[in-house]
Amino acid sequence: MSSAVYADTRFTTMQAVQATEGIHALAYAQQTALVESLIRPGMTVLDVGCGPALSYRADQAYVIGLDPSAASLAVNTDVDDRIVGSATSIPLPYASADLVVAFYSVHHMTTQTFDGSDIRREWALAEMQRVLRPGGSLLVFEMVPHGWVWALERIFWDVGKALLGDRLDMLFWPTERYARTPLGAPTVQTFDCSSFSTFAPIFALPWLRIPRFLFPFSAVVYRWVKE
Repeated sequence: MSSAVYADTRFTTMQAVQATEGIHALAYAQQTALVESLIRPGMTVLDVGCGPALSYRADQAYVIGLDPSAASLAVNTDVDDRIVGSATSIPLPYASADLVVAFYSVHHMTTQTFDGSDIRREWALAEMQRVLRPGGSLLVFEMVPHGWVWALERIFWDVGKALLGDRLDMLFWPTERYARTPLGAPTVQTFDCSSFSTFAPIFALPWLRIPRFLFPFSAVVYRWVKE
């Protein structure tokens, strides 16, 4: 199954995950406010991995949604233009967006191997920065794994991918992996949330909920500003 076809099967699951109370408090409430504070009338916003809906309001901006899932884009009424494609090859000219946003999409940009996934992530970041206009901001919202979570990902990714295929579709990266970009290292902001809030650790199983203190990670935003 191709990654695009697989993504088409996932957009209803994505909607269910985003709607859960714990995930909304941890990953969207503060983050949405940050994005909305940066949007100005007439801006061009590129949302990379936009999915079936935007989590923020951008009524005064022109929003381009990029996603590998045609099914997600078909139901997304929040964007003004839709592009079925990959973040590693964004079909937009150099310096064409005032704001580029990636809401928890980079960890889905994986390959069959750990090293290949790392390279794909770097390509995607380079492409997002390429289409950014001078003075514009790139915001990448992600989860940062700590301790045993990162160790297990690094050790077992290749084996897990070989066994599970497309069902293993998330690889989270520590902050230091985001320092190697054409614009250099980003500024990093961490979002606070109760350690007792619950969330679904497995994307494909939104009904499986555990308290956050059992799963060591942080919600952050990486921000680059193009000079």
